[in-house]
Amino acid sequence: MRTIPSFSLLSTTLVLCWSACGPDAWLEPLVSDDTLATASSSTEPDFIYGIHDPGGEHLMGSHRGWILFTVQCSDAPRDYRPWSSAGYGVVVRLNHGYGSAGTLPRQAEYQQFADRCASYARLSPGVHYWIVGNETNLPREWPGNIDGRPETGEPITVARYVDAYLRTYAAIKAVRPEARIIPAPAGTWAPPWPAQGLPEGFLDYWVRILRAIGPHRLEGLALHAYTHGCDPALITSEQRMNPPYERIHYHFRVYRDYMAAIPAEMRTKPVLITEANQNVECAAAGHPPRPTWPDVDSGWVRAAYREIDDWNRTAAQKIRALILFRWEMASEGEWTYGISERPGVLRDFQQAVAAGYRWRTGGGGGGGGNHAEVLASESQVPPSLAPGERREVVVRVRNRGGTTWRAGSAHRLGASPSNTVPWSGFACGGYTNGLTDARVFLCHDVPPGATHDFRFSLTGSGVLGVRMVQDGVEWFGPEATFRINDGGAACPCRSGIDNFCHHGPRTAGCPMTFPGGYCDPNGDGSYADADWVRGYTEYHQRCR
Repeated sequence: MRTIPSFSLLSTTLVLCWSACGPDAWLEPLVSDDTLATASSSTEPDFIYGIHDPGGEHLMGSHRGWILFTVQCSDAPRDYRPWSSAGYGVVVRLNHGYGSAGTLPRQAEYQQFADRCASYARLSPGVHYWIVGNETNLPREWPGNIDGRPETGEPITVARYVDAYLRTYAAIKAVRPEARIIPAPAGTWAPPWPAQGLPEGFLDYWVRILRAIGPHRLEGLALHAYTHGCDPALITSEQRMNPPYERIHYHFRVYRDYMAAIPAEMRTKPVLITEANQNVECAAAGHPPRPTWPDVDSGWVRAAYREIDDWNRTAAQKIRALILFRWEMASEGEWTYGISERPGVLRDFQQAVAAGYRWRTGGGGGGGGNHAEVLASESQVPPSLAPGERREVVVRVRNRGGTTWRAGSAHRLGASPSNTVPWSGFACGGYTNGLTDARVFLCHDVPPGATHDFRFSLTGSGVLGVRMVQDGVEWFGPEATFRINDGGAACPCRSGIDNFCHHGPRTAGCPMTFPGGYCDPNGDGSYADADWVRGYTEYHQRCR
């Protein structure tokens, strides 16, 4: 992933994402012909979650989604069945190379490339989808390029890509007929390069390739979508590009432009978003490689998965995967796009996973039954309350199931076992028999897909723990918790710091700095085990 030159048709510098990792550092032994299993023997996952690169798949828990591997066709083959047999969807992107080698070779070598890809696929069982190349409209991916400059290297025109794809498709099908093969995604927001034989903008380039290939020689579609920044609101932003591309979204909803552009004869094909992230606008300062994901649980990941779930609820052509770019903290020039060392982002991802979004049902958790998601970023819960202080709160919940919630059917917001604060003042009725036995009643019916604001009051600090319940039937949807600090004993706000854990051990009025507090859980005074993300978040909630 790297920036590209300013596009004169935009008011800002365009930034593109692409994969540029090297060959796998470790490889499974070669698999003999008599042990090969077909890719279709593993059922494709229902869940839309995914991560580019293996290593973080455990974060999906039982809601197992997708893992994307990127390889060179000259790599030793690999057995992917340990993942596919465990319930993960496996996507493998086949490259000639990376950087100046090009995602495809020069056209004179296309048949050799196709043959190498076929040899790799034949001895690499357990793959659901194969992608041929990556973002081939970008000069950065052309063979022989120098630092991604468009005047260098051999441009991969529409005709050249189609030639390479069809050769590779035929070669793989000859040795693995059940293989499902996908054309390369386009480099999103890339300009045309008319002097190099690419007069099309990125969307037209992609569509022309699809039409030339035809519906019977591809088994799926891949695309890339990002935001230009880390604000979760950019996920649903309707901001557009400048003329003559004013109908194309400038943020994450560019995926909708791709979906709308898919040729009619391909409207039944599976769609995978194989890269998604926040781009580089919020990258950390300092020396390269600069992390592009701020290490905070901002709700960006939850918003992205919620957006795709909303799409799947109403659209005929489903999006089966949203794959975050990426797990590895790999250096890509000035940047690193990895999330493996970003605990705030991982927390955001796990909360998204808890919603249980499935592409087959177009909704989280279970189609026609009860399911819910507490929209924490849209709720109104104070970050702190003084002892005895009472404040009204709003907890917004979306009906993610297929059943309408009604007062008469006893659908309610309930206090979960983690709740430690008293509830009262119910706007539309409710009761409190104890800290973990409280209910807030509905104000009106809530059909599938709609939200409801539960309004009630809290007193004092602690943990607000909530979960939806149909009394007499079941609890449903993931639990949500909101931590409310003690406003009468909070750390002082000081200039020059941005984290409560910047205060010293045992700071008066700062319970988090005492042994057992989140700044010093093991009590050794070192803060080596501190929850720095929480310290940062709570400081900004209270002091900024």
